[in-house]
Amino acid sequence: MYKSAFRFLTSRDANVDERRDPRESVAGLASAEPLLMVPFDLQSCTLADQPTDAEQAAVDAHLRACPSREEFWEQAPSADWMLDLLRSQWVWIPVVPERELRTFALRCIEGLQGADHVRLEGLVQAVKARVDGHATLHDLSTRQDGTRAFVAPGGVQGLPRCSPHAAGALAAWHTAGRSPYDAAFWTAEFAARHDAFIALENAAASATSSANRSGSWRESWRTTAFVTGHPAIYREALSAARRRQADRLRSILPQPFALLGSPVRGEAYFGETNDSGNAPVYCRTCGAGVDGATPGAVFDVRRTICAGCGVPLARNVS
Repeated sequence: MYKSAFRFLTSRDANVDERRDPRESVAGLASAEPLLMVPFDLQSCTLADQPTDAEQAAVDAHLRACPSREEFWEQAPSADWMLDLLRSQWVWIPVVPERELRTFALRCIEGLQGADHVRLEGLVQAVKARVDGHATLHDLSTRQDGTRAFVAPGGVQGLPRCSPHAAGALAAWHTAGRSPYDAAFWTAEFAARHDAFIALENAAASATSSANRSGSWRESWRTTAFVTGHPAIYREALSAARRRQADRLRSILPQPFALLGSPVRGEAYFGETNDSGNAPVYCRTCGAGVDGATPGAVFDVRRTICAGCGVPLARNVS
């Protein structure tokens, strides 16, 4: 999302890794009715919508007004802009702020319909345990795998009907995502849609459309019928939810790029020197399995990539 716009910031750093946004590929495209299409990937439980021209123009304008990542973070009016930047620029963050991102995700699902379903209680508890340092990523993946079949139908059948319960359940499910960056992004995305759906339900309840008067719409489709005739209400409600999330994110993670000027020391393994006189550097996991590699320390791991797995060493610094 907004990937081309973020090149405004990444263009100054030629080595920045631009990962593909999950929204760019859709494994499953389905809708319970032809009224409102919501591209949804059943395996990853993510969306594949693209920003409108107006949304893209807003991001471009904001980026032009912010000459640095730090200023962008301070001034961004929408959490999805901030989290998308974080996902694409993670290589420049000295230490992965997993605790802060998962805390933000947990805050996002507080009070959401569907997020407190009994089938998701174990998953949410595992995420809380992860924040406290008492659960592994394997624990989270196991919980997600065990509940995917429960939340996935909500993406296909509930989102087209603007169901807060479906959006809330999906938000809770994503708190356990293996990548803390993606977990925060998708949790916030579905939580924002949940809040927007609630606003739409309230607006639809106080207004009667011609479709409702004719009796041609089932009750479960009343909100969707309303939003097709009043799209501005949905956009405004979604923007308001993302503004609230942006303030919450800044309060939990004030400035993830603030340490860019400070070296970050980390442990590593060094391979044998090659013909060019350079020694490959490995993370602790990969290096332990490389013959001839010796343990040591890197004075500044922020821009060092593991020669084995291709992951920045900064991600393994605690």
